[in-house]
Amino acid sequence: MANEIIVIQIRKVILDVILLNCIGWPILFLFLWGSAYQRGFFCNDTSLIHPYHESTVPSWTLYITGIALNCVVVSSK
Repeated sequence: MANEIIVIQIRKVILDVILLNCIGWPILFLFLWGSAYQRGFFCNDTSLIHPYHESTVPSWTLYITGIALNCVVVSSK
């Protein structure tokens, strides 16, 4: 029974390491050797002529909603 538990834990650790490598190496590769595409803007761009509007949803509403949704999802087991 004890050997079975150790084998299961070793399998979980190996799977975690494999998944971490599958995600970590591409991120590291892009961070070190990737370059972002840069482009300028045009003065006659129609999206630049719209006036600035304040946020329609207050920040505190977003914070409360985000925390509440996370708590509901985590505790809904």
